[in-house]
Amino acid sequence: MFKKAVQHLIEQIDSGGGLIPATSAYDAEKFKPLHLVHRRTNGPFWRKPTYRPTEFELKHVLVDEDTLVPVRQKEMSFTFLETVDGLIKGKAKVKLDPVTGKVECSKANCDTIQLQGTKQLSVSISELIESLKKRKIGRSWELIKNSYTGDLCIVTETLMSVEPITLKKVNKGASAFSISLPYSKAGTECSLLTERTLDIPKGAVLAYKVWDLTISEDGTLYLPAATLQLLVQSLKVKILPQQLNMVTSIVNDLECSQVGQFLEVDTRVLTEAAFGITAEMLNEIGIQVKREGVQKMRKTSLHELTIALYCLEALSNH
Repeated sequence: MFKKAVQHLIEQIDSGGGLIPATSAYDAEKFKPLHLVHRRTNGPFWRKPTYRPTEFELKHVLVDEDTLVPVRQKEMSFTFLETVDGLIKGKAKVKLDPVTGKVECSKANCDTIQLQGTKQLSVSISELIESLKKRKIGRSWELIKNSYTGDLCIVTETLMSVEPITLKKVNKGASAFSISLPYSKAGTECSLLTERTLDIPKGAVLAYKVWDLTISEDGTLYLPAATLQLLVQSLKVKILPQQLNMVTSIVNDLECSQVGQFLEVDTRVLTEAAFGITAEMLNEIGIQVKREGVQKMRKTSLHELTIALYCLEALSNH
């Protein structure tokens, strides 16, 4: 019940596909940013991986346990209400000695899901990558790694409930009950209403995002290049053509512009989700993006990103 409700929620608020729906209302503390989770993939290749909590945080695998990056908090205000109706029909025969009864029923199944806003906890990927430069792992890493099967990942974003949530599942419908007696027939109709509720406590994790944890040969801990992850996400949600058009339209002007100079650009072709992915991608290489334009924050080039977008878009069309 919880899993289905959260999946419906994520489908509505995360068109980018980066959020992973939680499968349990518990273990909230172990799915907060900078905590480690282990990913397991079992069965056929099309089956989605599962994520399980661990008892460790990112700081526990480092030589020094200094704070890496601050965890930001933001309230997300929205109301989500959905009712899913389905019709279930069936027949059953029962034997009531010395008479025989026959039951025919038709039930309507109604799931009502209502959520009132969430709290977002997150860390900046670019700041996290910067803070991990030249950081070494401690002796505890081997013990932690060998304690879990699958890949270890870092939680970078969490959506949590800000108030207790009640999920309701209502079954309603009507049944016809008839009994055949030796010399006569008797029948009756009755309406049915059953209800199941699930209370989700305040602070429960509803969804989260993760990044792979990678250790180099010299024992340095790092994250994969953020731009590569965002390119993969862009490929999944099919926004490469729009991104390529936007980047190629500003590449020449951006090369000639000064650091801090503002350039107007048309971003209307990008949805909010697509704009968010694109803005984060350009921010990784030093370009701040707003709806009305872009601004170069340091000496940088768009040529490499343009080539990557062009190649991915060409490959996706074959």
